[in-house]
Amino acid sequence: MMQGRLSRTAGLIAAGMLCGVLWGQDSARRPLLPATPAGLAMDEVLDQLQGNLSSYRSSVPDLFCNEHVVSAMESRRIRTETVTDSTFRLRRSRSEDGLVEFEESRVLRAVDGKVPVSDSEKLSGPAVLSGVFSDGLQVVSREVRSCYVYTMHPVRAGHPKDRIVVDFKNLPRAERAVECPPFEETRRRATIDPVTMHVVRLEKTTPDPNFGLEGAATWTWTVDYGPVQMAGKMFWMPQTIRSVSRTDDGSYRWSFDGRYSNYHLFHAESRIVPVEP
Repeated sequence: MMQGRLSRTAGLIAAGMLCGVLWGQDSARRPLLPATPAGLAMDEVLDQLQGNLSSYRSSVPDLFCNEHVVSAMESRRIRTETVTDSTFRLRRSRSEDGLVEFEESRVLRAVDGKVPVSDSEKLSGPAVLSGVFSDGLQVVSREVRSCYVYTMHPVRAGHPKDRIVVDFKNLPRAERAVECPPFEETRRRATIDPVTMHVVRLEKTTPDPNFGLEGAATWTWTVDYGPVQMAGKMFWMPQTIRSVSRTDDGSYRWSFDGRYSNYHLFHAESRIVPVEP
């Protein structure tokens, strides 16, 4: 299972951003939705997004990229900020039952402009977010059709290049499939490029029940995707990831602002060098 995590140095953890298990489908509960400007119904859009997701899982190579993160904690009295530069790595493998699994890791290169104390030092905050690369796009795909109800926004007449915008929320508890993630009072939005049918932006806002003793909080995160060419193929990868969790009374605010660039294949090459006579 892929999970998102926003952790604080005080030990407070907000979990459950996304789930990456293969959730079931139930066509009997799929509501009819309006068509897109291109004439595609919602189910057809989800079919295309599912194809993109399946292609990503089966073909995305092991990769690494630059990660620049500014994480902060703010209260009415203090502000703590950490700037980290890391090499982020994504590895793909298969479990014993044949399911695709992803491993996210990073090697810190600098913390607040200084070299880390040791090679084993890990990104620790004030805020940490993980799991987006593994299966973030699954929240808008055919696999979760029995978990959410989708609403497509019409675009302006005469603007064929307008992005497709889809809002979605949980189906009522009684109508959700058993395999769906835990019920959350969330608001989600996916922005889709109508030419490539790839998601260019994901947004989610949800109550944060795990924020701790500071009181009720709200958690919002967004991911912006862009095309990256690797191994002769185009992949849509995260370019920016932003996460903010704040108490409803405004007393605390935790944030994560990550930027990802310079994507490369992670592989090793070897060649045989003949011995000179």
